[in-house]
Amino acid sequence: MVATLVAGNVVVQGPRSEKSTLVSYGAEGLTHRSRTVWVVHNTFVNRRTAGTFVALADGAVAHLRNNLLVGPGELTSRPPASARANRRVGPDGFVDAAADDYHLRTSSPAVDRGVRVPRQWRPRWEYAHPARLVRRPSTSRADLGAHELR
Repeated sequence: MVATLVAGNVVVQGPRSEKSTLVSYGAEGLTHRSRTVWVVHNTFVNRRTAGTFVALADGAVAHLRNNLLVGPGELTSRPPASARANRRVGPDGFVDAAADDYHLRTSSPAVDRGVRVPRQWRPRWEYAHPARLVRRPSTSRADLGAHELR
């Protein structure tokens, strides 16, 4: 299966950003032969007053799974082909959202809420501050967002 993958990211859109979209697929044309994108296990933070978390070009086939949405905005610019377990949450479910620490608290509504994603589309790594990677734990029921509660 050939597709584009956006997995395991923390994407923060500042309040003065020029664009109102956090992730855009196919904006310059759909040049990938499959036209399919998997957007899985991301934490999207919009600090603008409005916006779109994932913008999709006409003709794109999107699978959005297990993403956390923080702040205002629409999940996509058009109805996706498949969207499951994408949840809007407030900053209280994170260790310290004000300091951009989007690791989950044990009380977060994102813990153990993930749906199955094909193995090839699962994130294998997580960002660890200040600039390194750590292996993302593999659990029976995944957490939503970019970080798995340990």
